[in-house]
Amino acid sequence: MPFALRRLFATLLVFCEPNNPRSLWEKFYDALSEDHRQNLQLTAEQVQNITLDHIASFIESMGKKIPGYNLTACNKASIIRNKPTKEIEAELQIPISEEDIHMKVLLNNAQRAAFDLIMHHIKQHLGGGFFIDGPGGTGKTFLYRALLAAIRSEGSIAIATASTGIAAANLPGGRTAHSHFKIPLDINSSTGCNVGKQNAVATLIRKTKLISWDEVPMAKKQNIEAFEAMLRDVFSNKTIFTGKVAVFGGEFRQVPPISPRSTREECINNSLVESTLWPHLHILRLTENMRALHDPQFSSFLLDVGNGTYNNIDEDLITIPECMTINTKEGSNPILTLVEHIYPDFTENAFKSNYLTSRAILTPKNEFVDEINKVLMNQFPRSSYTYTSFDKATNDKQENYP
Repeated sequence: MPFALRRLFATLLVFCEPNNPRSLWEKFYDALSEDHRQNLQLTAEQVQNITLDHIASFIESMGKKIPGYNLTACNKASIIRNKPTKEIEAELQIPISEEDIHMKVLLNNAQRAAFDLIMHHIKQHLGGGFFIDGPGGTGKTFLYRALLAAIRSEGSIAIATASTGIAAANLPGGRTAHSHFKIPLDINSSTGCNVGKQNAVATLIRKTKLISWDEVPMAKKQNIEAFEAMLRDVFSNKTIFTGKVAVFGGEFRQVPPISPRSTREECINNSLVESTLWPHLHILRLTENMRALHDPQFSSFLLDVGNGTYNNIDEDLITIPECMTINTKEGSNPILTLVEHIYPDFTENAFKSNYLTSRAILTPKNEFVDEINKVLMNQFPRSSYTYTSFDKATNDKQENYP
């Protein structure tokens, strides 16, 4: 198909470096433009321009520019490609919800102070790096979404990234930092991001006003340093962050050992705090737990555990508060006791949606999930049915189902 041929043609130009690209263009032009020539409403010049435009798009995605190949005498493609790249178009098309736009007026005092400072740096073109430090529940994601909506609602570009796919999914248009900035999976101090100065990612970064990176304590310091080095390379500038505003965020209290032989401190020593960027970041702290706003005792408990100051029995153990435990009688089934505590009067309330959706039991292992589900299903006041799935059709002589 012509579309596939245009992509092949672009690949040949970029990676095979033919001696005479124009002769290839002239020889195979009819095949490359066949689908557009069938549109009788287009003139011959318009067909050529559209074909060149599509090839230019493929070439840009490979890090090159079409004018360097001189496919036509007047090289109209240099004019055509003034329109935004597909990366820029994709960022500009990210939907902005009314809820996100309204978040700005719902910020608490600490979030508002951080929001205003970051927006001041953006509007005054001051650049700089920020680190949002806050325990889980203090509204870091809420703040990111407010910032992203504020920038995007003005028609500008804001890039949302995170160290993990789960965290990225919480942000509109979010992607992992490895995906967005082409960070190699196996990185060291001598390698960097696979972003060339002239490719589409570099063009996108130049037009970006804000870059956010959530869960950054989970990333190796080499990843973060490679990202910042990429910024300096793209802008040909030795200044840190080169006038761009980068907002990092996360909580070092949540950094766990990655193997039995490594300690939490060893993990932290390989992260952002030990990078060359840490002294240049503005540290903005969020302390008010918005998820447990009406339970200050629980918020305080979480902070103390994270800081390592709560009633430690030894290095690895703490005493759980009585209000968070369920006492079981000697000889009783602890799973059944837990179920009865979380789902009291289950039989009478089994068909009430509010009752079922307002409570849950979380477990560290799937085997416990199965055991708890079995206990609850045995208590359900109706008969159970098993629906079996099949992965092939039986007696399908007509082969209706491949």
